[in-house]
Amino acid sequence: MNNRVFTPIELKSNSKTARLLILSFLVLLITQILLIVVAFFERFAIYRLMEDKEVSDFEQIFIEESDILFSIFFVAVNVFIIFLFFTWFYKTYKNLNYLRTKPLQYSFSWAILGFIIPLVNLFYPYKIAIKIVEEFDLKLKLIQNNFKENKKSIEIIGLWWLFFWISNITSKISESYYDKLEQFSEFEDFLNSNSIDLIHYFLTLISIITTIFMVKNISEKETLLIQKLPEINALLKAEQEPKLETEIFQENEEEKTPEIIES
Repeated sequence: MNNRVFTPIELKSNSKTARLLILSFLVLLITQILLIVVAFFERFAIYRLMEDKEVSDFEQIFIEESDILFSIFFVAVNVFIIFLFFTWFYKTYKNLNYLRTKPLQYSFSWAILGFIIPLVNLFYPYKIAIKIVEEFDLKLKLIQNNFKENKKSIEIIGLWWLFFWISNITSKISESYYDKLEQFSEFEDFLNSNSIDLIHYFLTLISIITTIFMVKNISEKETLLIQKLPEINALLKAEQEPKLETEIFQENEEEKTPEIIES
């Protein structure tokens, strides 16, 4: 006897992780703004020194100590966010698997490994994020006749990935200048280093903002899907049951076919 029945979709809520991730990014955003403020203080101090004007001891201590303090805090928060982002991205990609009838192109592990392995990390996370949005939109269409795919979702992912890499590249350039700091002898060298830092800080600021929008956008779609699961399962069951009945009937007919006995 055939025991095949319709298996309803079950999704695990990922909203708490998403909210915590967005909150962490907001903390990182504030820290980044403070780094920009300190960098401008440093820039004004360099200009004053170039004009043979004095810089007070308080200003020097403030620039040096706050720059170090905010940088350490930024790194610490960033490490926590990386772990949290990987957790959120992995869970969201895993939920995508439950929505599909066919296996995913990439296994769950690629949701994390895609960011780490060289060359692969150039496009895997982007392709996975795009696939998540497309599949979520596809299922939402089942229950909302007037639902329209939001092209902004794809654009946000594109901006997220673009500024993610730009921020990483400028970070490497900024680090290379910082390593040469002791070799600087002219004010122009310090000014150039400060300019690169400011460019990096502003680009990282944009990267953080686009990431917040990306996480928020995907999380809202995922939450809506979980709320609408009973309706989605009802529609999928109505579509799938006739197919199952046909398959079962065909198998039963094959079982009834008498075997030819050789004489």
